[in-house]
Amino acid sequence: MVSYLYDKFVDLRYFSDLTGEIHGEGSGLSDMAIDSLVMARSPSGFDPRLLLQELSIPGLWLFGSEDSSVPVAKSKVVLDSLVTRYNRRYSYVIYPEAEHLGFVMQWPFDMAPGFSDELTGWIIHQTGS
Repeated sequence: MVSYLYDKFVDLRYFSDLTGEIHGEGSGLSDMAIDSLVMARSPSGFDPRLLLQELSIPGLWLFGSEDSSVPVAKSKVVLDSLVTRYNRRYSYVIYPEAEHLGFVMQWPFDMAPGFSDELTGWIIHQTGS
């Protein structure tokens, strides 16, 4: 199935093309099919893995489960592999119903519950202040 999807949607280079983030059209594929296709592909554009495997500072990623700009499932796999293979101090939180940058796109528009507290707490923990 992934081979068929890859051949059919090879011109849609970015995750956001598949999800329709930019122009709202997208591929018409289910979230599961998009995740399968993205997992099978190599990175499009800049691949941060080489840089991230060299960094020795901690990192925190705050994702929204409904993000149509960033492939959260693949990002999670990459971060988990960096933590396991290179013993990096990387962590992440995935906020249900949040989109890109942690926004929940329902009125009233706001950050995902706990987003600011998580970020503030992580910074305080890292700096010891």
